[in-house]
Amino acid sequence: MSSYTIQDIFKTYAPDYIKKHKLSKEQWKVYNAIRNCGTKELGFHICTCEECGEEYFGYNSCRNRHCSMCQNYAREKWIRKESSYLLDSRYFHIITTVPYELNEIFMYNQKICYNILFKSTSETILKLCEDPKWLGAKVGITSILHTWGQTLEFHPHIHSIVTGGGLKNNHWVPCNKDYLFKVQVLGSLFRGKFLSYLKHEFNNLNVDFKDIKSFNEGSLFPINEEFISNNLDTKDIPDPDLLIRTSGEQRLSNFLLWQIAYSEFYIADCHWPDFNKDELIKAIEEYNKRDRRFGNAK
Repeated sequence: MSSYTIQDIFKTYAPDYIKKHKLSKEQWKVYNAIRNCGTKELGFHICTCEECGEEYFGYNSCRNRHCSMCQNYAREKWIRKESSYLLDSRYFHIITTVPYELNEIFMYNQKICYNILFKSTSETILKLCEDPKWLGAKVGITSILHTWGQTLEFHPHIHSIVTGGGLKNNHWVPCNKDYLFKVQVLGSLFRGKFLSYLKHEFNNLNVDFKDIKSFNEGSLFPINEEFISNNLDTKDIPDPDLLIRTSGEQRLSNFLLWQIAYSEFYIADCHWPDFNKDELIKAIEEYNKRDRRFGNAK
């Protein structure tokens, strides 16, 4: 096993990496914590033996949850706690992830996207397991988020440990097969749930979609009339039936181009300050004489 630590890697290679890459506020916090862990930068402490009086001098640890040098005890403590919840049952390991085309969305919207990933994963597993076709019971799940793959590239995915059985009417229902459900069924349901939640959060996402291949090709969100209408500022307002243009101007000036695709136009010769109730009635009376086609040929 290598004697190098993550701190050694940070001290050796991080300066050059930082020159070429921009770190977020959270990444800077983790970087500085790990780089200074167990050094004089974080101060020191003295431990004294109550029996012999011998003193031990040591530098303080960073206690950052991402630090592998000082969080071994915390990790072992967590494992011991989780182990106490283990049931006398077999367990299944399920991994859920997203295609690399979504990495940029995840990178700039981590809180939103990770919540969606967890929610889609748990709901998918619970729904399938409660289906009598597969198990017909409520299972237990322990899920852990990993954001990097074995090659140290950004790769958000969730590992879920699922009980090989569940409860139904307070009775244990064991899984007597070598799998809980077929991976194709899992993938199809998970993808549907994930995309549904992602579309719901679309307006809250912080990313430039013009550079995302899967978005531009329509494989992530279908670019159609409904999609565009639902993402306009006027999405909750009905499209206008009549557009009135004052001052005799026969141009639109880039106004509501999408929304007025099937609207009727009325050109008023008076200026806007002179457009009163009588002028409005004239416009409506003219509109009522129109034979609207909504894009259809007569």
